[in-house]
Amino acid sequence: MDPDYRLFGKPVLKSLMMSQAEQVHDILVAEIQGGRWELDARVPTIEALAQQSGLSRWPIERAYKMLRDEGRLRSNGKRGTFLHSLLPQGGQPSGWIGVLLSVDPPRVAWHVQLRLHEVMAAISERGYAAEVVYRNSSLNLEEVDRIGRVFSPRVMGVVSFCSLPDRAMRLEIPVDRLPMVFQHADGDACLPRIDEDRRQAAYLLTRKLIERGHSRIALCCMPHLANSWELADRAEGHVRAMEEAGLAVNTRAIEDSGDQAVDADAMAAQFLASHADATAIVSVTGFMARKLIAAAEAHGIRIPADLSVASLRPGPATENPSGSQLASTDPKLGQQMHYCLNALEEAIRSRRYPVAQMLVTPGFIEGHTVGPPRLQAADPTVTPDARGKARSVSGSSISDYASSKGVGVGEER
Repeated sequence: MDPDYRLFGKPVLKSLMMSQAEQVHDILVAEIQGGRWELDARVPTIEALAQQSGLSRWPIERAYKMLRDEGRLRSNGKRGTFLHSLLPQGGQPSGWIGVLLSVDPPRVAWHVQLRLHEVMAAISERGYAAEVVYRNSSLNLEEVDRIGRVFSPRVMGVVSFCSLPDRAMRLEIPVDRLPMVFQHADGDACLPRIDEDRRQAAYLLTRKLIERGHSRIALCCMPHLANSWELADRAEGHVRAMEEAGLAVNTRAIEDSGDQAVDADAMAAQFLASHADATAIVSVTGFMARKLIAAAEAHGIRIPADLSVASLRPGPATENPSGSQLASTDPKLGQQMHYCLNALEEAIRSRRYPVAQMLVTPGFIEGHTVGPPRLQAADPTVTPDARGKARSVSGSSISDYASSKGVGVGEER
């Protein structure tokens, strides 16, 4: 997903998870706390920001209202709008926390926006200000945690959403280095790390489907996760839940998830056709869950009456922002951010890392895309043969859809 607009060089997306007004608000808070404007200085007009970013006036007006309600901005009639405070309700920051993030590749940008939103809120709640740095090709990763290099000397510690593969992990923090805590980052060097317990997330979501009566459950992973550090965790949790319930694991579905499809629509179509006997699908991402739902509904497979779809990432069930809620796990991002700050504050105080890793048990979002297995709640006189025909029709329909996308069922790519 390429950025739709940019404000001060930062992406503003047509996200299904956050309004553009919320994203503009977060960017403006980062710019305020980063020192773009002095206290009591006049900030740009709504028209100027709309022209700079390409956005309409509405999201910027909403963001300015949020900032005024928080006490960060004040309006002075025709004279304009002025910066009143770095923190809500006139508070002064007790220190600065650095935030390192990246929106490359673009498809992860909206995940990053959500994390930025949650960490900015947590930082503000604790009376700190944030200094946000976006990772780019010119950034010297070896200098990220060196005091006064990438972040200004006022920064006490850093929360990173980026992996730093060559970083040397030390229990004791050298005097010239900033304490760093990682959230959802890859690599053994990215410690201490606060993250969702991915194994437990897959286990809990699979258990939820089993409790609804499903026994034929397929795990679908995005192609870009085929060789990822996440895939093994997700698969392990799913397999454990199935085996504990005495159910057969669809290993072929897990392996199919690693294929490189022509595009996401084609992959969704092929996956549904290849596993037409499944009554429920667990998708690793909300993006692919929406593609699966769209492919199914395009050919008369009702969600959740005929097929249940759940995701290990929260989000809407369709690309339409007014669509129903996707049944999913809840990674409890707000809680994760507070744990990040807990660990960072302790590291700042003691110059030692208190933990190597902390995993947060996810919750469950009920949503509207999971129900009992198809035909289970129908007329009890429905025969086994009729059930087989229903599966056959579904598989045939999706097979046609896969062919229309240029992907044959079961073909090698």
